[in-house]
Amino acid sequence: MKNIYSMIFMSALLLSGCVQEEISENKAYPDGRQFTASFEEDEETRTYVEDGVLLRWTSGDDISLFDGNTLNRQYRFDGETGDNSGTFSIVSAPYGSGNDLNANYAVYPYSSDVKITESGIVTVTLPEEQKYAENSFGLGANTMVAVTKGTDDTFLRFRNTCGYLKLQLYGEDVTVKSVTLTGNGDEKLAGKAAVTTAYGQEPVVSMSDDAGATIVLDCGEGVKIGSTAENATSFWIVVPAVTFEDGFTVTVEDTDGGTFVKSTSNEIRISRNVIKPMKAFEVEIEKTIPDNQIWYTSSDGKVVDPYIDQYFGATIKSNIYKDGKGIITFDGDVTSIGSNAFRYCSSLTGVTIPGSVTTIATYAFYECSALVDVIIPGSVTKINDFAFAKCASLKNIIIPYGVKNIGGDAFAQCSSLVNVTIPESVKNIGNYAFYVCSSLTEIIIPDSVTSIGSNAFAHCESLANLTIPASVVNIGTEVIRGCVSLSSVVIEPDNKVYDSRNDCNAIIETVSNTLIGGCKSTVIPDGVVEIADDAFRNCETLPYINIPASVTSIGDRAFSNCPSLARMDVKATTPPALGEYAISGTHGDLIVYVPENSVNLYKRTSGWKDLNIMAEPMPNNQIWYTSNDGNVVTPYKSKGFDANIISNVCVEGKGIITFDADITKIYASAFENCATLVDIKLPDSVTYLGSDAFSGCSSLVAIDIPRISTIYEYTFNGCAALSSVTIPDTVTKIEDGAFFGCKSLKTITLPDSLITVGGFMGCEFSEITIPESVKIIGPHAFHNCMNLKEISIPDGVETIGSSAFYNCTGLKTLVIPDNVKVIEDQAFYACSGLTSIIIGDNVRNIGFNAFRKCTGVPTLTLPSCIETIGDSAFADMRLTSMTCLDNYPPASGDPFWSGENNNKIEVLYVPSGAKDNYASNPKWNNYFNSIIELDN
Repeated sequence: MKNIYSMIFMSALLLSGCVQEEISENKAYPDGRQFTASFEEDEETRTYVEDGVLLRWTSGDDISLFDGNTLNRQYRFDGETGDNSGTFSIVSAPYGSGNDLNANYAVYPYSSDVKITESGIVTVTLPEEQKYAENSFGLGANTMVAVTKGTDDTFLRFRNTCGYLKLQLYGEDVTVKSVTLTGNGDEKLAGKAAVTTAYGQEPVVSMSDDAGATIVLDCGEGVKIGSTAENATSFWIVVPAVTFEDGFTVTVEDTDGGTFVKSTSNEIRISRNVIKPMKAFEVEIEKTIPDNQIWYTSSDGKVVDPYIDQYFGATIKSNIYKDGKGIITFDGDVTSIGSNAFRYCSSLTGVTIPGSVTTIATYAFYECSALVDVIIPGSVTKINDFAFAKCASLKNIIIPYGVKNIGGDAFAQCSSLVNVTIPESVKNIGNYAFYVCSSLTEIIIPDSVTSIGSNAFAHCESLANLTIPASVVNIGTEVIRGCVSLSSVVIEPDNKVYDSRNDCNAIIETVSNTLIGGCKSTVIPDGVVEIADDAFRNCETLPYINIPASVTSIGDRAFSNCPSLARMDVKATTPPALGEYAISGTHGDLIVYVPENSVNLYKRTSGWKDLNIMAEPMPNNQIWYTSNDGNVVTPYKSKGFDANIISNVCVEGKGIITFDADITKIYASAFENCATLVDIKLPDSVTYLGSDAFSGCSSLVAIDIPRISTIYEYTFNGCAALSSVTIPDTVTKIEDGAFFGCKSLKTITLPDSLITVGGFMGCEFSEITIPESVKIIGPHAFHNCMNLKEISIPDGVETIGSSAFYNCTGLKTLVIPDNVKVIEDQAFYACSGLTSIIIGDNVRNIGFNAFRKCTGVPTLTLPSCIETIGDSAFADMRLTSMTCLDNYPPASGDPFWSGENNNKIEVLYVPSGAKDNYASNPKWNNYFNSIIELDN
């Protein structure tokens, strides 16, 4: 059995012994009780959570305890280290009275920041930084909660709120300084959280919107890890219950500042109170290589002799292979990998090149068929012709910044190559540079590139998307011949160059040669005037073409023999001139979409009138937008949709995002903080907009909301320029904060379908009509709408949510209809412009601060049906009189208390015979100069 104190699993055990400096000395508090605490021991969550790992308390452990009250009191463990149960006694308590609870609640570890609502929801902070502990987790990492059966019950059964990720690391001579966990889907892992718990039930954690997406495990001065998988070192991280749908990433930093990153794309679920052990993995931190050495590995574990041992800038002194690594040592710094240096070295599997090398010469690694990994230092400025050609096993390559030219055939026939990073320094990509890189799925060409040689990407059969930037002025022939998986090609020429030549044919001819051989889609850039003869002739797999408004003529046979062409979008309002057989041999059902106002003109124009002409639709697989800087608006989350983005093109501020399927869902934060977005058009197929979908889009002016049912919280938060919104009649609910801070939204029409209205905090309405269909005015619905002068609450409303009309200083009169049963906390707080309030006959509950600081109301009548009134509900109102129609004062906290200097109300009118009932109640009689009974 493992040592019980070194294997403490729960934070209460490990957490035990939290920092004591801020804790006051023990002293007696007369209102404190003694509580007994233990750990949950039901069948599924027993004390032993793993063999040999037993839950224990430690002397001096502190908890936050809400003993029947919302005040956070500090209690300390009275027992000894190693006890699994014992008593806790009070050590400090805050000033105040708090509100009553129906049970006792406790949170481990103690923090003055821990809060609780009257409904028993606990707010805690899950730490972003956790401390390493051997074979367990560190101080303060694990949060536990306990709730008793009632306020008389003093036995606390603590339950864990989180789950546990157990990483197992090993590596040769590695001392770990920190381990960082990040979800690949930006899952919320640390920070503010709400814990919902009840007696006998498992706690449920909900992370706040501003919670962090990272947890860092601090290993202090460092932890030396085992060298093999069999003696791997365990690292425990406390994680809230979460599903990493796209896996997570672990970043390991060693004490020398080196880092190692390990990612998994598999779905991983963390469950409450369950350990999730991960398979041991090796930490490989790159070591600095001396300038007079080349390191390598071989498939047969033997020495690899260079094919030619010259042209390294130094002479080889030794070449040894030991413990799985080869080292070639030179008599001076290595300055180049010379021509044919490792040519035909078929057993070479990996190479690390020193930082003194500037050139990788012609044929340097030609046909190194087993070569998988190459580390090219930042010092390299030249990668010459055929440098890595026919390296069939090479999978990844990072070309360092400083390289200006990628030589012809440099990576030709590297059939396993999946990822290539081209730096901003590269100007030229040579002929056949990536020819037959059949596994290459994506390549990003930077704006620095001015020339792409012929066949540069030919027969890259897995290449799905390609964007050729505006900087490219020379494109060789057949650049993407045989790229059968290409779904889109975007070519962005420098329009000024071509316009100055008055020669737009050149780019079209180039496009034609480039596309032959399997392209499925292309975007002709705006500014092109003429599509030349035969430009797209024989493009047999091309299903769609978008012709910009700048095109005035389409040459002979331009789209001849394009049998897959089923759709053509022509943007020009005046039909372009058509040459002979310009559109022939195309798909039998070809549809030509043109601007709506030009349909009849196209149907009367020679050549066009023989085609199937229709008005341009909004495709369900596209989103249209405009940007204020003329550039592409990139969604905050590329996976923020239920389809994949295949292209995003913006010409002169008009943008189109195209997807590989119809989109029906736009997920949370999809366009968050896209500050250049001015307006956006969503397809009719969209039925769901997630929370924060357009949050922070500060330039967004207008949007037609699609036919969704709910506008979720903070969907348009901070859209300060938003002035026009159309809400469809499918919407039934607008959630809290949906339009928070939309200061330019001065008018809006709410649909008759609406049941719950909320979320217009800070909008500058002067008036708004709430539909008769509404039953709930939600939290913060019109919070801080200070210009709102009139409001008519429909008869069907049953609940007015917390802070619904908070600080609506422009309101003059208020009639609360008879159907309203609940007026929640601060509903009309600081509505100082109100001069009249009529409360309906069926209101049952009025929350705290509900009408506080409504200073312009002289008198108020409370109906007889009111059951409860919250603290300070009528404080600071400056009332001269009040009428209460119930024979007995409603149950209440202290509805008139406003602080030390309470202003008394002149008179309270009560039913005949009820005076003594009010006069004997200190929460009423203390606030009135006189109590007068009404005549029957």
